Amino acid sequence: MTIPHSEPSSRASDSLFARLGVPTVVNGVGPATRLGGLPLHADVIAAMAAATAHPVRMDDLERRAGAEVARLLGADAAYITSGAAAALTLATAALIAGDDPARIDALPRIADGRRRVIVLAAHRDPYDRALEAAGAELRVVGYPTTTHLGEVERAIDAETAAVLYRLGRPGNHPSLAAVCRAAAERGVPVVIDGALYAPPLENLRAWFREGASLVALSGGKHFRGPQASGILCGRADLIALVALQHQDMDEREETWAEGARSARPTPPRHGIGRAMKVGREQIAGLLA
Repeated sequence: MTIPHSEPSSRASDSLFARLGVPTVVNGVGPATRLGGLPLHADVIAAMAAATAHPVRMDDLERRAGAEVARLLGADAAYITSGAAAALTLATAALIAGDDPARIDALPRIADGRRRVIVLAAHRDPYDRALEAAGAELRVVGYPTTTHLGEVERAIDAETAAVLYRLGRPGNHPSLAAVCRAAAERGVPVVIDGALYAPPLENLRAWFREGASLVALSGGKHFRGPQASGILCGRADLIALVALQHQDMDEREETWAEGARSARPTPPRHGIGRAMKVGREQIAGLLA
């Protein structure tokens, strides 16, 4: 529920919102994106402001900040994104394209190879668009009320890039652990949309114990970081592929990140992550 303020305060009248004629509202919902999220703690605001003082190499900042976030979460590796939806898009892109420059360049138009993502019918969600944005072809299995593990197993084939799993859906469906075992036996990673369910961090650690490969988290919800921030965490080898999707390739090779110069003789130009870049302010605010 949102309630428009009939008489903005004097402080609000001096704000950008008042100058633009945008009425403020009472947020009775929570960390809703459509309402701009929740107020930020003073320490988060201070960290974001301090981060603007010095330019840094963003690939270096991402690598070091990701390592710190992974340590705090108890994950193998982590990558800071512009939100949980962006984390899902980047995870999908990485699993479809791998480290193949031609496939990275071709995204989201991939016509062959691993490009399908299996999702239970009960786990369908409007945020599935985040996967399709990376070129994924969704393969829906089961019914909204019932899914058998065998349906998931039979759906996995040579063109399967990942299985998407969402928590908290009612009905009779295979557990996360069962899906992870079935996928692992067939060499397919499992991605979890955990935006609404972590923290508590014990949830995250339980998902990894049960076999999850990657987990997408929101930075602006329960972590109370900047609204335009998120985390993708999980297997280090897969997080490294996500970084390839986020490279910013200048025309001059000498400006490329070291990993881009050494990984392949003909690296990709830009991954699709370029459209989901994260500023140093968001990284600093999330770490705060």
